Amino acid sequence: MNSSNITTLFAHLIRSMNGAGVVWVFALMFLICADIAGRTLFDRPLQAVPEIVSLSLIGCVFLQIAFAISMNRLTRAELLLDQIRKRQPALAISLPPLFALAGLVVFGAIAIGAWPDFWRALTTREFVGVEGIYTLPVSPIKFFVVAGCVAAVLTYAGQLVAAARSSSSLSLLLASAIAALIGLCVVLAWNVLPTDRQVGILAIAGVLVLIAAGT
Repeated sequence: MNSSNITTLFAHLIRSMNGAGVVWVFALMFLICADIAGRTLFDRPLQAVPEIVSLSLIGCVFLQIAFAISMNRLTRAELLLDQIRKRQPALAISLPPLFALAGLVVFGAIAIGAWPDFWRALTTREFVGVEGIYTLPVSPIKFFVVAGCVAAVLTYAGQLVAAARSSSSLSLLLASAIAALIGLCVVLAWNVLPTDRQVGILAIAGVLVLIAAGT
């Protein structure tokens, strides 16, 4: 299987993940409407709707994140980029690879931090709800978080490779950066796993930087 086939397969995968997220959102809409109708008309709300919605929102976001990145649909502010394009066009051309590198770091850190949490939820059979009435497993949602972050990392890595191929001056820099990031991820995964708070702070800071920069 050559690189073009792998790229096509990955594109189909993230498109399918996005489609699943869209269908999930529509299902949530119908569920919420049914719950409201039950409360209003029959005074009988559906069970577990708050728990289902709170878990589903996380799953939907991470299922769709990689496709949003690939289509350049992430939330962004164009103010800074517009000024750079006007004053330094050459610099503006070199910024997307740097933004992709920042995104790779952010989602890589989230994936590393989320994996132990997913494994713990899977092995302990963690759930939300009330035993004997209704229970919802948490591990599938935490798996979607890990899978979505890994897909986002691969998407950003693909953008870095494309940038390196189109600009020979960036090839060495990008190859070195990717190698350093892989080494960092291995070290973190095997020795010093970040705490949930550290991952959360890094993720929030990274997302704010990406939005402000216009990635």
